[in-house]
Amino acid sequence: MRLIFIFLSVFILPWSLSGQKESKIIKVKLSERLDNKSTGPSRFYKEEEIPILKGIPNDLDTFMVFFCPMGYYQFLYEYYKKGKFSKEYFDVHVKNKDIITDDSIAYKTYAFSGLKGDRKIFRIDTNNDGSFLDEKEFNISAYPDLDEIFSKDNWSEFMIFHFEESYKNSVLRKQLIGKIDPYAKLAEPFDKLEETLTINFHNFEYLQGTFTVNEKDYVISTDSRPFYFSIKSGQKDVIQKDFPRIRFGQSISIENYTFYFEDFDYATKELTLIRLDEKDLVKKSSGLEGMQAPEIEGTLIDGEKFSLSSKQGNYVMLEFWGTWCGPCKGDHPKLKKLNETLANKKVELIGIALDYNLENLVSYIQKEELSWPNVFFEIKSPEFQKVTDDYYISKYPTYFLIDPLGKIISRGDLNLIKEALLEL
Repeated sequence: MRLIFIFLSVFILPWSLSGQKESKIIKVKLSERLDNKSTGPSRFYKEEEIPILKGIPNDLDTFMVFFCPMGYYQFLYEYYKKGKFSKEYFDVHVKNKDIITDDSIAYKTYAFSGLKGDRKIFRIDTNNDGSFLDEKEFNISAYPDLDEIFSKDNWSEFMIFHFEESYKNSVLRKQLIGKIDPYAKLAEPFDKLEETLTINFHNFEYLQGTFTVNEKDYVISTDSRPFYFSIKSGQKDVIQKDFPRIRFGQSISIENYTFYFEDFDYATKELTLIRLDEKDLVKKSSGLEGMQAPEIEGTLIDGEKFSLSSKQGNYVMLEFWGTWCGPCKGDHPKLKKLNETLANKKVELIGIALDYNLENLVSYIQKEELSWPNVFFEIKSPEFQKVTDDYYISKYPTYFLIDPLGKIISRGDLNLIKEALLEL
């Protein structure tokens, strides 16, 4: 409990832009907070190069060793060196090379997960000492029903996970507070045994700070390993507007200013923003409401070339989705009915399908009888990275409504777009 109070009692240091318009560099101090709900899951990956780990029971029918990359940027670097990520993908996600190292650091949290009859047994090496002997053992049903799978009552109690990150040639010893979801579901293809044994880590910590623009407060939040930043306007818990999540190398418009996310100091937890003047802006289009929709060029699943600019003169609704995304597929029955109405209202629905495999995508579209055109982008390709960056896509599905002049009227979930359609 003492640890929780420490996190809850940290302060937020606001930075004001009012009356200081001559300054282009804005520093925002972020502080650690603990929430009562998860800030997001992190996957445990099957380990291919198993280290020496003590305390795995010898009476299990079968087991796998998994790891969760608590030091996420180091994980991206290791995968890039192994050829699993392209250079383009790596460079986009890891802007600051000070946070990676070629030295060996304990950036992973290990777990074993195994079967003994119809029971699933696992332990997590929370203190990162290479041993499960001093860790709690979880013994649960290996074949739960749907209610059990989606019940948060099955999650573990709060646990403290220790790990290391590199920053400017120094090793930072860090910790996260989180819970384990024992019945995680993975987006990418995997075998049945891995599906049964896998687990997820849910983080309950985040970083938060505020800054002021034209006497209005804006709250910046992230999880405690900054990757995406969320911005909201409003006083304390009274939130007036959500902005799309962004990351380093992207910019966002607030109060007629444009702010570029430049850097984050991992030792001091200080975020650097740069205010851009009109003369600094190279690209006027953006995936934000009220902005000109960025061009999308690609190939439809039937092989025909596609460009979004060719659709000007009509209303266009974009659907960013993938077959790996459960909520996306859950929207499709409603989307099929909506599309019938859209056809009569001269609004064209176009899918921006972000997927791993074109054949699987085509098979799903045919099986579900999705009649609208879909542009395919292979996940982790440079083309995928560009379109998701241009439109600030960080959750799926995300929908856009674009007017005949190519301006974005609305973005968000399906209900939000339906409301915008009704207003038309």
